Amino acid sequence: MTLRGGLRLRILSLAPLFAATAALAYPPTYGTEFNFVSPKIDQAARWRLPGTLVGKAEHQFAEAMVDQVRRRCPTCQVSTHKGKFGFEEYKVTVPDGSWWFNIAVDPGCVEVQTSPATSNAIRDQIAEMKKYIFDSAKGSGLSFRQARDIENSTAHLNIGARSAFEGDVKGFMRYLVDYQNNPALGAGVFGDDFANAPLLSELKPEQRKAFTALVEDVNAGKVETIDVLARRMNYEVYTWTPTFNKNGLSSGQHYQSFGMKQLIKSEFANHDMPFELRAVRMPTTPEEYQLLTELMDARIDFMKKQEGPIHFVDTTKVEIASYRSTAEIKALEFHLYVSELGLDPKKYESLITPDARKALHGDHLARVLGGEVKLKNESDLAILDYLAKRALTSPASEKAFYGIIEKQSKPADVLATLLDRIYYDAEKGTETAEVILERTKRMITQAAAHGMPVQASGHEYLEGLEKLTRPASLATKCVRWLKNPFGWW
Repeated sequence: MTLRGGLRLRILSLAPLFAATAALAYPPTYGTEFNFVSPKIDQAARWRLPGTLVGKAEHQFAEAMVDQVRRRCPTCQVSTHKGKFGFEEYKVTVPDGSWWFNIAVDPGCVEVQTSPATSNAIRDQIAEMKKYIFDSAKGSGLSFRQARDIENSTAHLNIGARSAFEGDVKGFMRYLVDYQNNPALGAGVFGDDFANAPLLSELKPEQRKAFTALVEDVNAGKVETIDVLARRMNYEVYTWTPTFNKNGLSSGQHYQSFGMKQLIKSEFANHDMPFELRAVRMPTTPEEYQLLTELMDARIDFMKKQEGPIHFVDTTKVEIASYRSTAEIKALEFHLYVSELGLDPKKYESLITPDARKALHGDHLARVLGGEVKLKNESDLAILDYLAKRALTSPASEKAFYGIIEKQSKPADVLATLLDRIYYDAEKGTETAEVILERTKRMITQAAAHGMPVQASGHEYLEGLEKLTRPASLATKCVRWLKNPFGWW
């Protein structure tokens, strides 16, 4: 389990088990973890020597849980194997052999990992999950943490790369870029864990450039397989992570929002090895877990059907910080993410936090999406900002954004205000002059396509760009372009 900002040492000892039983064809297979705690474990942890991450308390509760499983399921097959942190783990296979779960320890908790299964299969497992996992945990004195901790914890979601994409490298890259282009997903919508799962836009500029180059190579057909893509991600992009860097490259490959280190193992040649969404909130019920996999099924299918070049839109750290603290942005991203799939957000709203659910049903978000915008209202502009960024890569969001703009009495003034905000936000980030140029250029191009050329002097952009830290050649390029973007300024 991971609590925000806490060290996460997760050894994926079950990766071979995941691979061995998973299919290689669509639909995708998923695996997750359920984490259970006890005040007694917390108390024991306070008296441990520095550097001791797991102790006997966790293992004693794991053993107690196994005993509870045996009482509830005498015909379940329980096997013992060597696990992480030097403790034994217990693989429990249900009577009909259709699925299994593994009872292990992790710092401060008992961790239960589920076998890979499709979303439909997980739906069929819900009753047994409740009886064998949740009831057994409760019977052994374990429980979930307080609600406020649940909101800040991540349990990660494993997705079989081969079953999800069947060798479709462009489809895989589209899904990866889609996740990073919608940064609120990993900054509060489905989970948030900066230390253990930073977004690509929170990495170093050179890492983001390496990722952009990789995207371009995929577009050009220079990357032909998912394993080649995974190797380049792990060795060219995931070279550093913001918080835990003690082990160099291995830390960089592990602590990322979209983990791919299992895909560079030799087993990937013949098995459905998983990639990992690490900024995913821990499901508190089997039903939540199944809903999440159902939604991911729809998103994967949606991205595989998209056409045209794949485009990564970088995000400033200032923007990401605002997403983490703004319930309405989380609600907006969730609404856009689900509704553009043709699904009803209400069905899946249990996956988001209570504050985001409240904002989702609030009058303010509905007012702005309905076209009633107040330019002097910071919250209104923040919603438009995010929608404008989403419009760069999502046709559905582009339609929604310009639908709002068209309802304004002076559309060009609204667009000019948003362009000002792009530049001012980037000014705070200082390292993102490239982002300013790209996002400004694309917004103006889109505005023209919608019959809304932006009339502005551009002097505020020029004045601010001179203050940004960037290479002189880029500064010259920015100034030259801003003086005459397609002849509109």
